[in-house]
Amino acid sequence: MRIISFLPSATEILCKLGLQEQLVGVSHECDFPPAVQSLPKVTENAFDKGESSASINTRVGQAVKSGDSLFNLKSELFLSLKPDLVVTQSLCGVCAIDSRTIGNAMASLSKESRLVALSAETLEDVFSEVRMLGGLTRTEDLAEEVIRDLRGRIDRIAKRSLALAVRPSVALIEWLDPPFSAGHWNPTLIDIAGGTNAIKTNQQRSVAVSWEKIVEVDPDVLCLACCGFDVKRIQNEFVKGGFQERLRSLSCFKNHRMVAIDGSAYFNRPGPRLVDGLEILANALHPALHPLPVGLEPATSLGDG
Repeated sequence: MRIISFLPSATEILCKLGLQEQLVGVSHECDFPPAVQSLPKVTENAFDKGESSASINTRVGQAVKSGDSLFNLKSELFLSLKPDLVVTQSLCGVCAIDSRTIGNAMASLSKESRLVALSAETLEDVFSEVRMLGGLTRTEDLAEEVIRDLRGRIDRIAKRSLALAVRPSVALIEWLDPPFSAGHWNPTLIDIAGGTNAIKTNQQRSVAVSWEKIVEVDPDVLCLACCGFDVKRIQNEFVKGGFQERLRSLSCFKNHRMVAIDGSAYFNRPGPRLVDGLEILANALHPALHPLPVGLEPATSLGDG
């Protein structure tokens, strides 16, 4: 089977299912496991993502308003790879190229070529999509094994967290300017890790808030896990943007409980590494209760900014 993945989380799932050698193309944002970076990239950004959070947010807003795509499809390359299975998403136009664009391009392919759009919003949805991809690729047994392993790791943390008498309030922020409170599966991760979600909304999806709102709720822990950013870039923007100056009155600032975790790797993608993110977050909240598994880097302290 020849597979193209337009979604980093799908790429990670497919590789977990032992299908790395059947991947013939990926999106430009697919970077894990590292070996997939050598595969043909069938998409590219429509603008420079090296800009500041505020500039990126403005550009994204303009593109959404005008109906322009944030990503370009390399149509000739895509068609030349002759995929049997194409995996994309239908959840967020900001996160990956939309399924309609891909569907239109697939009109020139064989009728046997199949397009699947993922749309996980919860941990349970992630497990369901692992199972679905296992069925589509005839790796059902391995898919069930992957799910059992992930559930086991989650359950171990959840059981330890039951012993907690006090749970810190956690503001999990996935964008800096403006700040976005992380939604979807992330409030569940906070709860399992032994915290409470400091910024409660009536929306399942991530929602824009304000720094004034964050000051108002005064979280015990501030965790920055910005979408598409690694820890170094989070640190740089946090310092250069002067965000720490707005937080000096907060408990998390005074108690040195402001941390950064690679959002792109561990919180923004609905795939297997969400459980890695859970383990890192649990360790950051309760290091004596939740030891960090071997091979994972701990959350990075932001100190006093």
